[in-house]
Amino acid sequence: MNYLIMFCGVPGSGKSTEARRMAGSLAARNLAVEYISRDELRFSMISDESEYFSKEKEVFNKFVEKMNNSLNKNDCTIIDATHISKASRAKILQRVENPDNVRLLVLYLTTPIDVCMRQNDLRTGRERIPHEVIEKMAKQLEDPTEKEFTGFGFDSVEVWEKPWKEGET
Repeated sequence: MNYLIMFCGVPGSGKSTEARRMAGSLAARNLAVEYISRDELRFSMISDESEYFSKEKEVFNKFVEKMNNSLNKNDCTIIDATHISKASRAKILQRVENPDNVRLLVLYLTTPIDVCMRQNDLRTGRERIPHEVIEKMAKQLEDPTEKEFTGFGFDSVEVWEKPWKEGET
């Protein structure tokens, strides 16, 4: 049985930091784990002059391909993207091959918006997101619930909320 761990949260909430930390912890327990970041894929496919979403279809397809390849060979696959809406979560989960052999864990980071902004301000270059984009995404955020994942055929589904704590990210 393989695990798919999906991180959800607005930019700056600590998803990537927590996902990498979790990948390291699982690997230290001798589990085969792969961390897949949609932003890392995107930045590897576009130039510094390119518009952020210029290759979105290719980025999404590569993300799905890497996720399914990982699910076929690893104990645990961690996918890192905002996944802020039911539609964005469904779009990726509909593409999981053999979901009946996958246990889904959704980790939802509930970091306050002011903390997201401060953490985002520590980023440089293309990784820094404009504040107005973070504010807009925070307003569009739909809390994940176990009920929304019932129709995808996963062996099991759990949604964990991870509140922000001072000094963790």
